[in-house]
Amino acid sequence: MRSKNYQDHLQKRLDVQEIQNLERQARLEHESLRMLQNDIATAVAKHMEETGMGFNDVARGLGVSASQVAKIKKAEANLTFASVAHIAAFLGKRPHLSFK
Repeated sequence: MRSKNYQDHLQKRLDVQEIQNLERQARLEHESLRMLQNDIATAVAKHMEETGMGFNDVARGLGVSASQVAKIKKAEANLTFASVAHIAAFLGKRPHLSFK
């Protein structure tokens, strides 16, 4: 018999505690991603304000499209560590990741 949905599948395979742990982990992962995206968005926005740079200037400096810069500024970009390092270098900053 096939599971009707993912929740049914989980309940058949895992106990309640395991499901709760997975849900907690997923919430933490989502919150962590949002925090990182917001930190980067804030740094880019501050740099743009301080230097008077526009979207196209930042896009040229980063070698990305203006729409990607917009995603970064809206904290919607899904960035790799390499992208974060590239952005940090462009901003003249060193990123620091800490676990709390």
